[in-house]
Amino acid sequence: MNCPNCGRSNPDDRDVCYNCDQPLPRRKEAPKRNNQTGRMGAMTWVVLVVLGVLFFLQSCMHRPATIPPASSVSPGIIQVGHGQYPLT
Repeated sequence: MNCPNCGRSNPDDRDVCYNCDQPLPRRKEAPKRNNQTGRMGAMTWVVLVVLGVLFFLQSCMHRPATIPPASSVSPGIIQVGHGQYPLT
């Protein structure tokens, strides 16, 4: 920072000028901004999880009914479990 009185360059941490011992003007600090990126990241994860749960629930609710395959058993034969028994 340059001294407004004599023009000498001074480090930013100095309160008075090296050359003329006059007080240096204080630097105005920029107001601190809240870091919103962390919060936005958390909100993004929440939205993704909710959408994933909704997708999962929708896919579970809309399963097509399964139709059992046509039996390959001949007429006159009873099928019980995995075995086939002729009618007598």
